[in-house]
Amino acid sequence: MNTYKCPKCDADFTIDTKFCQKCGCNLILTPTCPKCGKTFTTGTKFCPEDGSTLVSPEMLIPRCNICGKQYTDGTNFCPKDGGQILTDFQKNSNESYSSGHFKNTADKTGQMNSNDLFNKKKQGFDWYLKALNQYVDFSGRAEKKEYWVFFLFYTVFCFVAMILDNVLGTTFHRSSYGWFFMICLLVHFLPLLAVCVRRLHDIGKSGWSFFIQLIPIVGSIMLIFWLCEDSEERENEWGVNPKE
Repeated sequence: MNTYKCPKCDADFTIDTKFCQKCGCNLILTPTCPKCGKTFTTGTKFCPEDGSTLVSPEMLIPRCNICGKQYTDGTNFCPKDGGQILTDFQKNSNESYSSGHFKNTADKTGQMNSNDLFNKKKQGFDWYLKALNQYVDFSGRAEKKEYWVFFLFYTVFCFVAMILDNVLGTTFHRSSYGWFFMICLLVHFLPLLAVCVRRLHDIGKSGWSFFIQLIPIVGSIMLIFWLCEDSEERENEWGVNPKE
């Protein structure tokens, strides 16, 4: 966990400390730079070193954006509900950036951009890990990108597993696949099913719609079409739009 300096007595404190144990200073309101982590006296609005807007340490505590639980170990997603781990400062920065408030603007040093505002978007493998962590979550919603990125990684891993089976000679009799391929299928079976159900929820359909693929040819085509549809903009019975 990162440590910070009390602006009065220079004593170390952690991000979740409310009062300095040495001088009793109220650390909740202590202006802190989100970039360099330095603290300043009350009334200071900008960091003199990098020009960043100062915030209270409370806004720099990483929490799950769904359940609100604190995480200080670098976790990106909550293992309980799959929510993204963000600080209040990151949430506010992302909202401001998406609404256009910070586009084409610069800070005191002329260096403000989306990275400076902690507008860190999920990378491809993050989407894969999110779906993998929610392997038994058949509620809620999953946007189109979450499903198809997970499906892409799943396909790649299965292909690699098949290659390994052929190279290492672990294929089954008169077959092009073997144990590595079967293990890969088993590992991804529940996560793939769960994210597919959440994707159907996202377009307003019941998870039972998954079984439409039992209808020869037409069913599979219809399911693929649904999985490619965009999210319902409004909140539905399975939750709010995951893009919000």
